[in-house]
Amino acid sequence: MRKQVLEMYCNKCGTKLDDNAKFCNKCGNKIRMNDSENTEILNDHEDEGCLNKDDIYKRVIQLFDMEENKNLKVKVIKIIKEEFGIGLAEAKSIVDQYIENPTKFKDIYLNSDNVDNSDKAEINITKEHKKDEVDSTNSLESEFVFLSNIPHRNLIPIILNYIEKGFNIIVGILILIFIKEQIDAGENLKFIIYIIRFIVNFIVLLFWGEVITELKELFGLKYSDIKDNTTKEKIITTSVIKMICLMITTYYFMNPSDMTVLELGGAIINDSFIEALIDTIFAFKVPVVFWILSGIVDFIKYKKYIIKKEEDVE
Repeated sequence: MRKQVLEMYCNKCGTKLDDNAKFCNKCGNKIRMNDSENTEILNDHEDEGCLNKDDIYKRVIQLFDMEENKNLKVKVIKIIKEEFGIGLAEAKSIVDQYIENPTKFKDIYLNSDNVDNSDKAEINITKEHKKDEVDSTNSLESEFVFLSNIPHRNLIPIILNYIEKGFNIIVGILILIFIKEQIDAGENLKFIIYIIRFIVNFIVLLFWGEVITELKELFGLKYSDIKDNTTKEKIITTSVIKMICLMITTYYFMNPSDMTVLELGGAIINDSFIEALIDTIFAFKVPVVFWILSGIVDFIKYKKYIIKKEEDVE
């Protein structure tokens, strides 16, 4: 049984409302009906929270007609999502329908009670088309960013992963052999000398390992791993800069200048280990600078462009 509405006023701006109004025509505030002295529920069997789709469509039209919401798609989506308790995908779909053809959207839903369902069906066709686009987008996000069209593309990160692991195992074994040889030699030299020997023998291999790791992560990168508005060019540029820095670092360690050798000699004869270590770092100052630069570039890449680092491919 229906009850008569006496008078209704917006609880936000105080404007007098039309009968059965769900939103204020002046400020757009959603009207919450209750059993107060000003309003009564019109239908005992109607749940206040259950609004039909036409109410949502009309609300979208109203929001976009308000000056403060002009061209603010995200804001309108958020408002109808919160006011009607619908999901994000549904809210976005409805707003997209409006944006695609506002005139037709208004023609259909402003007088929706008297409209033939065939018009709404046509809108729903657009909705299905957009669903296909979303499915395509989801499929794209699972694709690799680089060289995605070549046969057996998924094998590249797997192969690079095994190369990386094999390389690390070999380097680890060589380091253990080096340590054993130094112990067996029993030379009892200054510890800084052993550090310099290690740098000369193995630091180059460690940098090449970094290059392999960078290639593995680059070719394992998927669209779902990169942030919005990030282009392939930005990612490839930072990766190439990092690898160039690592290669320059490797070159300088493999081909020390006469000055570097002289400065290392000074480090060896220094009685203080800390000072000797500082002298050693200073002797290799050029490759150390490029090494640090490669780390900065890597930090920028993962801070600005990548959502997460690609995990090891098992």
